Amino acid sequence: MIKFVIATHGYFAKGLKMSTEFIMGKQKNLYAICAYTSECKDFPRTIQEILNNNQKDKIIFGTDIAGGSVNNELQKIVASNDRLHLIAGINLPFILEFLTSTESDLSKRIDESITASRKSIINFDEFINKPSTIKGDGFDSF
Repeated sequence: MIKFVIATHGYFAKGLKMSTEFIMGKQKNLYAICAYTSECKDFPRTIQEILNNNQKDKIIFGTDIAGGSVNNELQKIVASNDRLHLIAGINLPFILEFLTSTESDLSKRIDESITASRKSIINFDEFINKPSTIKGDGFDSF
């Protein structure tokens, strides 16, 4: 089984999990760790508990920022275990793509989710400030 753990500074993880479940319904294999908060004062111990409780599962850790303390702590753990994976900079589109993917190859599934995540970041100034050149597409009303 594949578990997905969102681990972030503060309560960002909880917000991502809540938004995911608002869209997709309850997800039994999705977890949120709000590191360095009253909910998770001992981040390394919390990670160890997850690993101990899911010893046979593959676990994807998604963190908020590469180079941050959450990601750095997980890098040490993930490096020594083939069933663990670490993705930095996750967002809601990444999680939705990952959880809805039917791709059985986990590396491909992760890569496809990263691609979807990147494509979801759009500068709408280009659309809002410039009239559309296609008539009737609905964008020329901006």
